[in-house]
Amino acid sequence: MNLPNANRYAKMARVIDGDTFVAVIYLADDITVRKPVRVFGVDTPEKFRPFNAFEKQHGMQATAYAKKVLKGRTLVLEAVKNEDKYGRHLAKVWVDMDGIWRDLASLLISAGLYKRTRTEYSNNWEMSHVE
Repeated sequence: MNLPNANRYAKMARVIDGDTFVAVIYLADDITVRKPVRVFGVDTPEKFRPFNAFEKQHGMQATAYAKKVLKGRTLVLEAVKNEDKYGRHLAKVWVDMDGIWRDLASLLISAGLYKRTRTEYSNNWEMSHVE
């Protein structure tokens, strides 16, 4: 997959939950900025304000999975919106997995770590693994 030059390369600084993390974004040469990133295309179960214990358990699993996938890997952020109402950069997140670029939202969905939703972050009504 060829990624457009307009995208920003990044690394994960820390994972907040399954669909949100703090990224170190490379702007130019030695210039970086830390910014919270909300993954576009998926809504993972809540870890901090879950609907019930079942959702919290799956929220913890989604967080652990995101940490495993993002740790130490090069990322490309494809901007969808500069900032959401929480000050997070909304982006499609591409992960370099040994030379193959994978969409983080698709990885979370394939792992079953999403919930049925229709928000500004995802419009996938059909997906309903964790409800």
